[in-house]
Amino acid sequence: MITRAPKSAASLLALGIALLLPPLALIFARQITLWGIPLPVFYIFGLWLVLIIGIWLISRQLKPDSTG
Repeated sequence: MITRAPKSAASLLALGIALLLPPLALIFARQITLWGIPLPVFYIFGLWLVLIIGIWLISRQLKPDSTG
């Protein structure tokens, strides 16, 4: 059974890179704080957490490697 996990992982990587590029990341460069955290820091670490959770969900769909 072929899963879509490799394509999903590549898509998530591309989305993560695009969201960290300056044109989109600068949208959040404001002097606003959320719970005492500056908005740019909140954006970077929030995006980082979302990407980690996304990769974790995708990795659960992959089959174990049978070569080892």
